[in-house]
Amino acid sequence: AGLGIVAEHGGKLLSRNAATEAGRQMLALLQQPEAKFSSNVEASEAAAITLGKLLVHRTASMDASIALPEFLAWLPLRHSDEESVGDAVKCLCSLLDADAAAVMGANGSHFPKVLGTMASAYQSDGIEAALSSRMATMVQQWRAQDQQLLESCTAGLTQTSRDKIVRMATA
Repeated sequence: AGLGIVAEHGGKLLSRNAATEAGRQMLALLQQPEAKFSSNVEASEAAAITLGKLLVHRTASMDASIALPEFLAWLPLRHSDEESVGDAVKCLCSLLDADAAAVMGANGSHFPKVLGTMASAYQSDGIEAALSSRMATMVQQWRAQDQQLLESCTAGLTQTSRDKIVRMATA
């Protein structure tokens, strides 16, 4: 989490080369087969948050075509505290604001993952009301743009997640 804070608030303390190297290191850690082992998953989720913050705050230092899918693959966070989950979702929302098409992937392939992550976090303990509202606004915009696509992308989600997406869409 410390490196993510430096990425977000460190200004010139984190040079472009250092940010690039940090991104490479986070990717290497997250791509290890042992990363999802129970003894490593909390550290791996912290690395995923750091990767998200690097993508948001040090965009020019990152190869988003590699880093973004890896960040998304770790969402939603399942073994982190509420603050960390909120940080990851804020990163996701910021990335969507900056370039939704890149986040969604070719042919919207990541849209179900994005929706599942948002549903998991929406109005959950530790998630600020403003963040839940931000997610709801995004879902409402997507619904207005293509309701059929939104519905088809929620089909594979759990009933609880689908219910939350409906609540977001009608909030």
